[in-house]
Amino acid sequence: MWPTWPGRSGFEVDVAKFEDWNPTGRTFDAVVSGQSWHWVGPVAGAAKATEVLRPADRLAVFWNVFQPSPGIAESSPRSTAES
Repeated sequence: MWPTWPGRSGFEVDVAKFEDWNPTGRTFDAVVSGQSWHWVGPVAGAAKATEVLRPADRLAVFWNVFQPSPGIAESSPRSTAES
């Protein structure tokens, strides 16, 4: 089902490692990663997210840990920490 689903649904799918992915000039309202951001290099991933996000938009990463790994929030110049 997966190989034919994107074309039939109107979605465009790019298959690549996030750090290596070429957005071809596109920008986005959000970058969302559920249970998978730990596979992305924290510095390269934050840089790529910053590159493709429009101003004031968000990187949303979530998984089952109490606190993010050290360096993830600090690696993005637009990150915020909430307590």
